[in-house]
Amino acid sequence: MSQINPEDLNNQQVAESQCHTKAELKKCTFSWTINHYPVLARRREILKSSSFCAASDDFKWHLEHSLDGHPDSTSTSVILELCPNSEEDLEKHGSVSGNVVISVLKTDRSKLITKTNSFTLKSNEESPSFKCEIRFFTGLNHLAESAFQGQLTFLCELSYVKSNSIVNISSPCCSSPIEIPESSLPTDLGRLYFDDCFKDLTISVKEKNYLVHKAILAIRSSVFDAMFRNDMQESSKNRIVINDLEEEIFEEMLHYIYTGKTKNLDELAFELLPVANKYDLKELRIMCENVLLKKLSADNAVKILILADVHHAEGLKKGTLEFIKVNFADCEDLKNAAVWNDLATTRAQLLKDMLDAFCKT
Repeated sequence: MSQINPEDLNNQQVAESQCHTKAELKKCTFSWTINHYPVLARRREILKSSSFCAASDDFKWHLEHSLDGHPDSTSTSVILELCPNSEEDLEKHGSVSGNVVISVLKTDRSKLITKTNSFTLKSNEESPSFKCEIRFFTGLNHLAESAFQGQLTFLCELSYVKSNSIVNISSPCCSSPIEIPESSLPTDLGRLYFDDCFKDLTISVKEKNYLVHKAILAIRSSVFDAMFRNDMQESSKNRIVINDLEEEIFEEMLHYIYTGKTKNLDELAFELLPVANKYDLKELRIMCENVLLKKLSADNAVKILILADVHHAEGLKKGTLEFIKVNFADCEDLKNAAVWNDLATTRAQLLKDMLDAFCKT
């Protein structure tokens, strides 16, 4: 029988296998404003919010508000509970684990009180858990004093993982793979924006000329693509004149076309959204919509609603209608009969959409 040489064992290649556990983390933020808070809270009834969910997820949640103790007692606890909308949702996913932060907001949207809790909700046990409780050890009177004209707002920041989204990905036994460097393509294309080499088209906006690449514009915008393919006079002369844009807005659009990023979106979102829609830059339009949703106020809501309707920004339109419904009493524009008359004569469908939104519970 031949003997095994220990050195041969040491020189043998060791097989390596790997496992990667992945879970889809869902996140969402929900704001719940309770009008006439001191009055409703003293009724001792459980208050329930509307439903909310994370983007691209069908698992829905709601908040429940209740009191523990006498309303006038200094030892009263204000309880906020995070609840799945239905036990069936929980049964379908087995369990849901996560972290929730609930804050009481001041009128300037800063946080007065913040509480955090982690949770695991299960339905398939003898003692199922369906709710995550957060308790504010403060009297009702203290919270009522924070309310502005009887209005109090709770902010829920939620992140969670459903058990059926956890998967293991195994790789076969093999030698360690060669690491692939991150692609430099986005950076390389962005450099073209600042480099005049190979630019083959001039776009004149007001008093300024911009050298650009036809191919870049065509691949990013179906409008520019159609313009160049149809051999319009301006395209054949390698010159286009745009008279309906300000230089600052055009430069922001051009920077996005080359880099996929913006420089001054917070300041220019209102003016940039129509441009993104006109030149079929869908991602840029959605970026503008998100900025405008964050900037919604009683002073600009009607103006933003009309903008969204004109330029088919459905997400922005839906969010603005919801904002106006909740803050209707504070929207000064809607107290002006001329605004209603203008909507009735020029935007009858939008007026109908508003009324439909107001009638929904």
